[in-house]
Amino acid sequence: MTTEEILLCLLRNEICGKELLADFDLTDKIIDLYRLSKRHDIAHLIGDALFRNELLPENKVGEAFKEQMMLAVLRVEQQTAELKRISAALEDAKIPYIPLKGAVIRGLYPKAWMRTSCDIDILVKKEDIKKATHSLIEIGFETDGKENFHDIHFYNGNIHLELHFSICENDKRLDAVLSKVWDHAEKVGDYEYAELPEYFVFHHIAHMAYHFVGGGCGIRPFIDLWILKQRGFYQEEKLLPLLEKSNLVKFYQSVCKLTGVWMNSEKHDDLTLQTERYILSGGVYGTSGNANAAGAAKSKGKRKYLLKIAFPPYKIMCIIYPSLKKRKILLPFYYIHRIFAKLFGKDRQKVKAKIDNTMSQSQEDILSVGRLLEELELK
Repeated sequence: MTTEEILLCLLRNEICGKELLADFDLTDKIIDLYRLSKRHDIAHLIGDALFRNELLPENKVGEAFKEQMMLAVLRVEQQTAELKRISAALEDAKIPYIPLKGAVIRGLYPKAWMRTSCDIDILVKKEDIKKATHSLIEIGFETDGKENFHDIHFYNGNIHLELHFSICENDKRLDAVLSKVWDHAEKVGDYEYAELPEYFVFHHIAHMAYHFVGGGCGIRPFIDLWILKQRGFYQEEKLLPLLEKSNLVKFYQSVCKLTGVWMNSEKHDDLTLQTERYILSGGVYGTSGNANAAGAAKSKGKRKYLLKIAFPPYKIMCIIYPSLKKRKILLPFYYIHRIFAKLFGKDRQKVKAKIDNTMSQSQEDILSVGRLLEELELK
């Protein structure tokens, strides 16, 4: 068995309760197994499966798996406690809010610690951002106050909070539905709201698609979707109209099919095999190679892709340079400033690596990724 096959076998055992295959063999694979599971942020799940099946080795790798299991429990306990404090602060300030992503789906897993996340995501309305920022600072959070495309980052010790004022992804197709999040939310407390089940799943799929095109989305969202389906969290007939509006039906169906392969040992087809290779070759957020190949495929060329990065649209430039708002006539000068800053500033090594990696992508890899995106209707 390959390392990937061993990982998926252990994952089925941990999440679905499936027996390990008769030819299951960890010989000479344990280090690669740890590295692969760590890249996808599921080392705690694989470690627990090994522990329950008395396969966890008594060596440094075994200790590393145990450490990931303990960290997962600690991380979730800390985030759960902080989410209660944050919610209380927003309630006291009478600010409507929506907990997002892992904070919601964690409760559907057999045990909460099984669903880790690197941060807490909460959505408030744009007009409440200043008041929410003040409330969070009052309970000990720190921030530079910088508005990114759809959020502001806050920190309290090792807790990272992304305070969203939007869940849009800078993709017209996705944002046509994502921009209407408050129209698809229901009140569940005095000021707490929740995305309606089908909209929550739409948001999940849209976020997967966004990261997929950006280089990969990792294994974890597939596990999430399997859990959501198994728990009867949503009705597919209500989800499909939302997916149709963003042209995500084919992607959703393909993701469901690959989830069936991974969790229910169903048979592969050509598309699930291609998708599996693309996902497993990366990690939680894919790889720079996948991202650059996908970018070149979408832009119909490596140089065109680099030009798109060098000259982002006005809307994005206004986020990078807030002083540019209402001064569109100055956009060319800001482009010149950005290019010089990138080529000769502190990020110059990253920029060089990006250019080198993009130009090193083979035409075969670009065409292969391009065909995959076309098949999934993501191009």
